[in-house]
Amino acid sequence: MLLADYHNERAAFNSLLQTECQSRILLFRGASGTGKTTLLDHCVQQANKVTSCVNINLKGGAVTVAEILWRTARKLGGERLNTFNGRLAELEGKRQVNIDKNWLAGLGNRIYVTLQTSSDRAQLSAALTEALFADLSRMRQNTVFVMDTYEHAITEVQDWLSGPFLARVEQVKNVRALIAGQTLPDATNIEWGYCSTVNELFGVPEAKHWLPIVQEMNRSIPFDEPLTWLAGVCHALEGRPKNIMQIIEGLPRKDKK
Repeated sequence: MLLADYHNERAAFNSLLQTECQSRILLFRGASGTGKTTLLDHCVQQANKVTSCVNINLKGGAVTVAEILWRTARKLGGERLNTFNGRLAELEGKRQVNIDKNWLAGLGNRIYVTLQTSSDRAQLSAALTEALFADLSRMRQNTVFVMDTYEHAITEVQDWLSGPFLARVEQVKNVRALIAGQTLPDATNIEWGYCSTVNELFGVPEAKHWLPIVQEMNRSIPFDEPLTWLAGVCHALEGRPKNIMQIIEGLPRKDKK
């Protein structure tokens, strides 16, 4: 994946993948057009190479807390989540659960029914989150959550992320989280704010960061001073990566030798 600059942000995410990490919560704030989505795609690719990565776009009313818990269980393997399954069975009124194919096949629906049909969803969501993180704490690998478009998440999900979810990321050392959006959870939160880092994304306005991209894409800038021309493009487009990439893609390819 071609990505111009954002070296500091990439380094910050790379720190999440290390065995020891003090700032386990990383927040990327960027307006539309600053290259946030491309940066997150790069981060997800890096995470998938070395650990378990749960990648969720929060946009849309269908992305509820129940949906996020289900996607997490599906990604990590529902059969590995003994505490979570046991707590879910308790909330259903069952004394015990046999984690077999039938149970796992209906896991998503069980989570949805348990949460969406209750008038006390916040409390039940917190209980299932606590159980999930108990299972995550016993896993050998780190688990990295990457969540985009926080500003488009429904209020219930925003409240859950900034409350029970990130509070437990702070508590469980082998769980890390990257949340991105035009708005973010409040990093002054007394429970988890101290172990979080906020990075502001302003685009990539310097031509020197785009010249390697031009070369990597085998494009040619048909002007005597390529860097000066590229600087003009970056200035005119205010460093917006998506728009700059469109200009680069329209450049002629270098002649094949």
